[in-house]
Amino acid sequence: MIGDCSITHHQSPITHYQSAFVWNIFNGFPEEFSSCGAIYSEPPWKKGFDEFNRRAGVVSEENTYQSLVDAIGDACLNSGKPCFILTSKMDVGKYKHYTGIIKVEFEVHKSCECACLCYNVEAPNFGEAPIPTSKLIKWITKKYGSVADFCCGYIVTGKQIGR
Repeated sequence: MIGDCSITHHQSPITHYQSAFVWNIFNGFPEEFSSCGAIYSEPPWKKGFDEFNRRAGVVSEENTYQSLVDAIGDACLNSGKPCFILTSKMDVGKYKHYTGIIKVEFEVHKSCECACLCYNVEAPNFGEAPIPTSKLIKWITKKYGSVADFCCGYIVTGKQIGR
C-alpha cells in the first residue's frame, strides 16, 4: 500500500531466497485497504496462473482462473473504491461488472498492450495511444492520494511510484 495507508505485510516465502506478499482475495480486500483512496493491481493472467499459485503455495484444484477473476471483480465492486485491474486483452471477457477500460502498455513486458479495467469509476481519457503502466500508476496516486495493491508480489506498484 502506498500513500497514507497503514502497511501490513502478509508474507510467505518462495524459492530462491525471495519472498512474496500473499493475500487471499477470496476473502475480499484486507481491512488495511479501507483507508486507501484507490486500488491498483496486476493479478496473474491466465497464462501465468499456475506459476502464481505455486509461488503463493496454493495447491487447491478448486481455485481456477475464473474463480480468481470472479473474486477480484466481486472485491472491487463491493469495495466501492475506484479500482484499476491490469489484465491481458484476451482475458477482458472473463471479467464482469467493470465500468470502463484503459488501453495500457505493460512496461514489465515491453511493447505489450493490455487493458486496465476500471471498477466504480469511469475510465479516464488518456487519448488513443496506450498509456505506460508507470504513468497510469502515478496518475492514480496523484488523483486518489494513496493506492493499495492486493497482488503486489514483487512490489511493482511501489517501485513505479517511488521513481
